[in-house]
Amino acid sequence: VFEEDDITKVTPCPPIAKRPNRSQTTFRFWHDVVSTVQRRGNFVGILAFDGMGIAEQVVPINNDFVTCYIDDAGYTVFEIMGTVFSSEEVVHVPGPHRVIGDPWALSPVQAYRMAISEQAGLQTYGESSFRTGSVPSMVIQLDRPEVPTELARQVQSNWIANHGGVRR
Repeated sequence: VFEEDDITKVTPCPPIAKRPNRSQTTFRFWHDVVSTVQRRGNFVGILAFDGMGIAEQVVPINNDFVTCYIDDAGYTVFEIMGTVFSSEEVVHVPGPHRVIGDPWALSPVQAYRMAISEQAGLQTYGESSFRTGSVPSMVIQLDRPEVPTELARQVQSNWIANHGGVRR
């Protein structure tokens, strides 16, 4: 365990670093943290402090009991079973599937569901566009200072003949 400078070693090592939770072995605790992040997208634990304000252990909390948001002052807040905790009172390990501006990560299932839904929407839009012959609206510009009316009509009719459909 190191100080905030990431260089100076903390001695003696705090008990919470050796055994983060009294009811679990260190291996079992970290195994639960990693597996929870992999399955649910986030791990949340409440820090339990001793009488001197030193963190003694991390008490894991089921994600179903946690609401995480950014308050009006810009701080991440955790509401756990009706009680509000600051980020200094909670250990939060978010997974890799993050949405910009949201402190709560998506579970892998939620992330894949969103990706598949977006792809399905794009596919449906594309199929509909091709089926109805839809062409996005646009402006055709010619590299000439002045375009005679006859040339403009010719370009327009050529465009419609090659790209026109039911919907234009």
